[in-house]
Amino acid sequence: PEPGEISCQNIDTWKPAFKWPPERQTPFSIRYADLDTNGHVNHTVYFAFLETALFAQLKGPIPPVEIRVQFSKEIGPGIHNCEVSLGRHLPTDGYGFTIHNEQQVFTQGDVELI
Repeated sequence: PEPGEISCQNIDTWKPAFKWPPERQTPFSIRYADLDTNGHVNHTVYFAFLETALFAQLKGPIPPVEIRVQFSKEIGPGIHNCEVSLGRHLPTDGYGFTIHNEQQVFTQGDVELI
């Protein structure tokens, strides 16, 4: 897809790649402002966590061409910390990621960069 375009091709059959070693873990604390009215982390915050981790890994802003995400479990009440683990997809120019804590994976996916 073109930058800014939403594409849902093959969304029902896509699965995140698990065969990547994490190169970087970026920790996050869950803030009150991150929560929705049900006490769960708002979906946009997951992308803010990912964007921050990518910026730290790449040492600057490189806009993604495509982000594919599979939400596995909500970050809900009582969860105060999580981290983003990033690992490079070779030979493509992208990264696999998970957002997780020590007990569970909340979100996983792939990011394709320009």
